[in-house]
Amino acid sequence: MKNKYNQSTMKLYQKIFFILCFIHVIVFELHAQWTQLPGPPGGYAYCLSSDSVNIMAGVENGIYLLRPGSKSWERKETIFDDLVLGISNYQNYISVLTANSGAYYSTDTGQTWYHGSITLHNIVHCMDRHGSIIFAGMDYYNKGLISRSIDNGVHWGQCLDASYDGEVDCLAHNDSNVIAGTMGGVIYKSTNNGDTWNKLFSTNNCIEALYYDAHRIIAGCNNVFWISNDDGSTWDISSSSIIGTVKRIISYNNRLYAPTITDSLAYCYESDDHGKTWHLQSSGIGGRGGFCQINAMANRDSLFVIASVCGLYSSVDNAKTWQLFDTSVSQATITSIVTMGKRLIVASQNYGLCYSDDNGWSWSGPVSGLPQNGYFNLCTFHSLVFATCSPNQLFVSADSGCSWKSCSNNLSNKNNICLCAYNNSLYLGSDSGVFVSHDTASSWQNLNPGIHFKVSHILTINNTLFANLDTAVYRSVDGGNHWIKVYIGAASGSVTIKQITPYGPYLYGAMDDDFGIFYSSDNGASWVVNNSLQQDVFSIYVTSITSIANWIFASTIGFGVITSNDYGNTWYTINDGLNQSSLNYITILGQDIISFPMACGAEFLPLSALNITSVKTISPNKQSFILYQNYPNPFNPSTTINYKIPYDAYVHIKIYDILGREVTTLVDSKKQAGTYSVTFNGGKYASGIYFYRIDAGTYHCTKKLLLIK
Repeated sequence: MKNKYNQSTMKLYQKIFFILCFIHVIVFELHAQWTQLPGPPGGYAYCLSSDSVNIMAGVENGIYLLRPGSKSWERKETIFDDLVLGISNYQNYISVLTANSGAYYSTDTGQTWYHGSITLHNIVHCMDRHGSIIFAGMDYYNKGLISRSIDNGVHWGQCLDASYDGEVDCLAHNDSNVIAGTMGGVIYKSTNNGDTWNKLFSTNNCIEALYYDAHRIIAGCNNVFWISNDDGSTWDISSSSIIGTVKRIISYNNRLYAPTITDSLAYCYESDDHGKTWHLQSSGIGGRGGFCQINAMANRDSLFVIASVCGLYSSVDNAKTWQLFDTSVSQATITSIVTMGKRLIVASQNYGLCYSDDNGWSWSGPVSGLPQNGYFNLCTFHSLVFATCSPNQLFVSADSGCSWKSCSNNLSNKNNICLCAYNNSLYLGSDSGVFVSHDTASSWQNLNPGIHFKVSHILTINNTLFANLDTAVYRSVDGGNHWIKVYIGAASGSVTIKQITPYGPYLYGAMDDDFGIFYSSDNGASWVVNNSLQQDVFSIYVTSITSIANWIFASTIGFGVITSNDYGNTWYTINDGLNQSSLNYITILGQDIISFPMACGAEFLPLSALNITSVKTISPNKQSFILYQNYPNPFNPSTTINYKIPYDAYVHIKIYDILGREVTTLVDSKKQAGTYSVTFNGGKYASGIYFYRIDAGTYHCTKKLLLIK
């Protein structure tokens, strides 16, 4: 085995900066192709667009397409892998605006793509198309503006500056007449396809939806519709009382439809008299997780589609009833995985428990009898499956996860629990130490000697128990009666083990925080850092680890999946086709590797594809700005954002909500070259999708974060 040595552990991004500056890194890349399991990542979209044939959804990593007669979404191949904030399709033309890489367009229904002329430093809120003319409503530091393209998205230019009226949230047109609504309650109008604009109407209520035809203009606000029957000269309030903020207004079969949202639920209203009166068509859309932020609504004839934080929903009965699209676990942020025979059971932080009997191609769930929110930990015990849910709930299933019942009666004063099975007993970690049950969770015995602190993880392997405390790892080889502190390299500070896998004569462990992978040659009594991993892949943050035969695999934050087949002497990346590089979990089921990205979703890779076909040399760009994905994500209540700047620069980092409104400023100061961390505490904010954006020198980047309470 290769020579290994101990090294003091620094924080992850300090290591990245040091190594990028001083080491030319060689990483081997396995060319094995990942396949995404059904549904867009996260199960939701940020924008929708429809024509007479297809509905397109802009998602976190590109575009998804819903074809006629289909109930599932398919990924549309593009040359960009970016958060799509705006999309417009017309005949063979598609125009796309992304969060970080600007504008793209296609002239052949998405077969080939080209980069447009615009480089966006703004958040896109809406798009509207009149033939070859496209309008995009945006904001730049809370200042509204409209960009326009007159050639199907090839070239763009600003046509309206609404700086003092807030971001532009909605657009609508009637022939060459165009209207735009702002968060400041102002409606602008152009009568010449955007060449010139005038203020048409103002109110003290945000304008978040517009409808415009030959007879009337309708503006949707909070709890009210404003209506003009004379092209905006005079305005009246609809006589109907509505619940929530109007998000969209669309027309179908001489009727109008408008979804609205409150803090917790979504509704849909219908009008059959051109907007004079409205009646409630459906209520309680979504709401899983206690919130439902509608991002977009579109229709293709009688098919209505709503894109929300709670998922993609469809209706075929004029918005009376809504059905969640089957997007597998694409809506779930996976926290724990177990297998029972050929069944894969996954627990998520925001979607409860689901299971699959066909390697993830179809799923059942979320199962009844369990909370749909919470941090789950799964454990198999003989023919039973146990699930803990914070803070102190314990459930058991005797039918491989189909149905569950509570067994929490004897868990008083045991909070933030975790579970593992060892020999014929169950071991439970909690805020008050370790407990054991010899009667299948009917009663629990305290095993506290030597452990008097909170236990965050409890693991078992090779007839050995491991208990993670806030400050150290303890090990027991006698069923928990005696515990001995484990030596973990020369790490400074606290290091804990989140997952362990056997690999040949060794144990390999994924460490918490930014400590990478360690190995043990004495059944876990002591651990040594894997130096090859540090040098080859920048000592990355490893989220989970597993092995089979002579292969070991690890999921990471920012670097996808890494693997070794020579005890860590050489590491490979296997990321071809992998849609996201930050992963929560990886597991092996049958002959497939299945990965679960942080931004939700699932992808698989056949083990048969792991043949070394070529290598790739990576020469890092030492002068790169980097905005890293926040961790954890989803989070509650706080999360950490790391960033690197290669030279002295003034740095702005701000948080925005889903509507583009500024929530808070995290950084607003000049920084020297280096790597930095900043914490966002969402304790006083509502659950939902937020964006964080960095502006530093000429570098601009936007990423998504998800707060779930």
